[in-house]
Amino acid sequence: MSLKVISDEMPRRVIKLKPVAAFTIEIIQATIATILSGKATMVASVVHAAINSFPKSKRQ
Repeated sequence: MSLKVISDEMPRRVIKLKPVAAFTIEIIQATIATILSGKATMVASVVHAAINSFPKSKRQ
């Protein structure tokens, strides 16, 4: 939820800055978002794998 708030507020602040600074902030924001989503995806895949492994171990 906090990420959405940041992404909603950022464009308003960026408009006040110079184009180069705005572009730099955009790149940084995109990088942070990519890292966070990457971690979230990794965690989700690990959890998914763990959930999938439980029924298989019970079947055996």
